[in-house]
Amino acid sequence: MNKITINKITTVADGVIRFFEEKKERLPLYEIVDGPRYKTIVWEGKSAPLFSFCEHPKIINLTSKRELLGSPCALSAYSVDNASLDTLLFRELVIAEMCFDSEVVKVTVFKNGPSAIVLIKLACDGTYSVVLHAASFGEKLFKHEFFNTEGMISNRAVDTVIPQQALNIYTKDGYEYVTDSHYILYGLTPDEINEVVAIYATLTKDDIEIRKAQAERLDKIVDVALAKSGESVLKGRDF
Repeated sequence: MNKITINKITTVADGVIRFFEEKKERLPLYEIVDGPRYKTIVWEGKSAPLFSFCEHPKIINLTSKRELLGSPCALSAYSVDNASLDTLLFRELVIAEMCFDSEVVKVTVFKNGPSAIVLIKLACDGTYSVVLHAASFGEKLFKHEFFNTEGMISNRAVDTVIPQQALNIYTKDGYEYVTDSHYILYGLTPDEINEVVAIYATLTKDDIEIRKAQAERLDKIVDVALAKSGESVLKGRDF
């Protein structure tokens, strides 16, 4: 049996270098700038929002298989994260538009402390209901169920609440786990892996202006929807 040795990656920057080397593509000089709701990547006189959460393999799986089960109808989800409520809402609006391939036209937010229930309608008549909780439970928790005319897709196994790992390692030094999404990025956390893939996708695609326009539009929706908790905000009237 052939033995393969993979050196452990410890930073996102090193992961990006390895990912580009694996893809045999040129890596331009870039900088990551933190923002209130999402990061921005800047390179060679250009910039674009970095939607790393959209690169999670199980989120991508929702969209890649949606046509197998007829027309998309509704999406239901919960998301728990130690981030601000507006950051969580922005993230789920991006995921909604990604899953339905359609623009958000109506949003209703019901806030209660660090939590909120959000109802979203898209231009394709798809609907999305999501429970957000801006608090730390020790790790990020989320589940999305995508209902179509001929079936349902979920990014979490039916009988699980927390994420399942591909490999769990218990040693005298403690506990470690390894995901199976990108083995060449061994050593990085799932969030760091998503960021590496997002950096690669952003630097190699030509949809920069589309992403920038989407981020600007959804930023406005988040602002007005949270300011008018309990009221519906509409495209053409409020944003």
